Amino acid sequence: MSIDANSPPLFVRLSLDIVAALRFQFVRRIDPGPPDFAKPRRVWPIVPLGLLIGLLWVGVFRATWRVFGEVGDLRLLPSVAVVVLVATFSGRLMLHAAIRLVETTGKSDQPDTERTHVGEKSLILVILVLLGLFVLVLSLQELRGWWPSNDDWRSWFNWMYPRPIYRPLLLAPLWGQWGMLVTLCAGRAAPNADALTRNYSRELSAWKLVVHSALPLFLTSVYLSRGGRFFTGPMIAAALLAATILFSTIVANLRGGQSRTTVLATGLFAQLLFLFLYRAFWPLIER
Repeated sequence: MSIDANSPPLFVRLSLDIVAALRFQFVRRIDPGPPDFAKPRRVWPIVPLGLLIGLLWVGVFRATWRVFGEVGDLRLLPSVAVVVLVATFSGRLMLHAAIRLVETTGKSDQPDTERTHVGEKSLILVILVLLGLFVLVLSLQELRGWWPSNDDWRSWFNWMYPRPIYRPLLLAPLWGQWGMLVTLCAGRAAPNADALTRNYSRELSAWKLVVHSALPLFLTSVYLSRGGRFFTGPMIAAALLAATILFSTIVANLRGGQSRTTVLATGLFAQLLFLFLYRAFWPLIER
């Protein structure tokens, strides 16, 4: 039985979608590659990839906490470990995108994959971003914890509840990936955007964005809506949506359209903004 090359099996298409999402997130240069990678790819793996990154954040934080403990109720080394993980792996290309955004503003004709000079402005930006991430993670408090009571519909998901200190670490990368989809849906692709970014932008629509928002919105509503305040999660999501659209629009205007630089930079912005909003909504979440 022969396989039609124009219609590969479902598991092949899903695998290629996953590989494309991983390349988009972690591979600096996206070369044309084999013919399969030049075909349009779907964006569905991007948000679930954020959940896996969140689990990695939680695992690193928990492991370093168990090994090194804490100092005066402050988890210094676990917070540093998360920052190092972001700077060297999960957010490395996001930081590179932020550097490129600062150093090459207005050069929309420059290929989006060229190396960018690290100057004084971008160095200050990276320091501020990593320092802000460190402070936000360090500010997470270890509380006794809460889980829905047996008469609460959310009690069906009690087995999914991590300790409260881990919940924002799990959710932040998820919202960061969602912010990338918002950017892809917010405007046209830049002339210097790579083929994968253009494919993603064409494939994504407002309706599909709503569908991809279900996972982060559901988990945020379940984890952060204590004491019957079921609108805490949607309020955070609404604030994130408004700020992310505004940020992505600004950077797109600076770059002449959406590119992988603007998409990844907005993802980093959404991650940090979620942690900030988590602290801002602290009275509704943990009190």
